[in-house]
Amino acid sequence: MGNRLRDIRRARGLTQLELARISGIPVSVIRKWESGTRTPLSDGLRTLADALDVCADQLLGRPWRRWPRW
Repeated sequence: MGNRLRDIRRARGLTQLELARISGIPVSVIRKWESGTRTPLSDGLRTLADALDVCADQLLGRPWRRWPRW
């Protein structure tokens, strides 16, 4: 997941510090997630996905599909 997180963050033009500010997640935690030394729990994953405007499945490398907005 760390490589996908880094790639998505960079594609959004964000530094780790900027992502930390947007998400409210400490930059030290984001560094650990990107390096693969830790993985986020479900709440952190959701917060991160929201901050990056992606779904959690994209961060986890799972197949995903957009659901229609009703």
